[in-house]
Amino acid sequence: MTTKKNFGDIFENMLNHPTFDIDEQFRPCISMLMNDERANAKEIHQKLMAIKQFLSEYEINATVKSYTRGPVLTRFALTFEGSPQIGLIQVNIDKLEKKLKGCRFSSRYVCKGKFEGGREYFLDVPNQHREIVRLEDVIRTSEYSNSKAILPMCLGVNAAGAPVVADLASAPHILIGGYSFNVIHSMLVSMLLKKSPDELRLVLADSKGFSFSEYECLPHLLTPVVRDREELLKVLAWLKAEQERRYRIFSLLEKSGIENLNEFIVSEKDHGRKIYLPNSESEDITDEIEPLPYIAVIIDDYSFFRKGHLGDISDRMFFRKISDLAQKGKGSGIHIILSTSDFSDENLNQDILLNMPSRMVFKVDNSAQSRMIIDENGAESLMGYGDMILRYQKLNDFEPFRVHGAYVDTDDIHYIVES
Repeated sequence: MTTKKNFGDIFENMLNHPTFDIDEQFRPCISMLMNDERANAKEIHQKLMAIKQFLSEYEINATVKSYTRGPVLTRFALTFEGSPQIGLIQVNIDKLEKKLKGCRFSSRYVCKGKFEGGREYFLDVPNQHREIVRLEDVIRTSEYSNSKAILPMCLGVNAAGAPVVADLASAPHILIGGYSFNVIHSMLVSMLLKKSPDELRLVLADSKGFSFSEYECLPHLLTPVVRDREELLKVLAWLKAEQERRYRIFSLLEKSGIENLNEFIVSEKDHGRKIYLPNSESEDITDEIEPLPYIAVIIDDYSFFRKGHLGDISDRMFFRKISDLAQKGKGSGIHIILSTSDFSDENLNQDILLNMPSRMVFKVDNSAQSRMIIDENGAESLMGYGDMILRYQKLNDFEPFRVHGAYVDTDDIHYIVES
């Protein structure tokens, strides 16, 4: 990964204008320094020896086939001879963790492939020196620049360090568990770099009062940042009316959804033809139709917005409005991202879980909280600082996998918004 600051000029000045002279014979050889490549090789060798010792000590019929070093952890691929002794590893994994300080066995929420008649499983071991995954580095990759995604979002990198770029349009809605806000910034900024206000509009709901303050003047906003629960209910009601308006347009023009409609309108305009609604009797629909913008609704810590002065009535109203909007959201181009740190059954009820198919979870307190979000254990053992497990439609065959979230600086957010 590249660092944000460039000290090349400083170093060049020091080399070209030394403050004192040193005789050549007393200069130590630069090769004596432990460079990153040698340090990494030494670290990996030590971990490999510890894993082999562990497998031998507990008579586990597996060998280390290969390893891949990423910015945050190194993944060791295991190949079993005969029947995989998964239970034996899981029972004794705590002994290996003591040796390797945070090693985790991955068998379900990472890609499983066939190898010589058996299966591959993985040991994820944290690196001694963790690299920061910067949004800038992911954005500069071909995975983002050449992405065919309608609403591309840079989420970070996977365990091997490969960029993870997701399409919000294919999600079509995302539930986020645990503290995640910098990743939400990365998702927003990467969409803003690709989409104009004519193509993407935003509704941002801020439960803390400062989470979305950087975006106050953003031209993409449909409404000022929402910070009041009653105001959010009104915005959700307006979005539902807009959704129904869009479906009426689809019906009148015999189009299946927003993507199909927009392609049709652009194609007709390229040939110098305008599109009008046939037999329109509704006053809120104009005769001439322009391409419709996608709408992303991002609600930070939605549990704050659930209950108003009406108590349970307001609670039910919120969930019903979210559910109604989500059920027909994909076709209408309205997509919802909900984040929460409340893992109670009341907060993560069926209205939320059934309508938010794509999930990401950050480090949580226990395995029960992990299962609430991704239906599997694992998030309780994450490393923090943006380390997450992602289960996303049209990514990794919808199987959960490890992602290290991209970091974006507040100054960078300001620069993007002001531009």
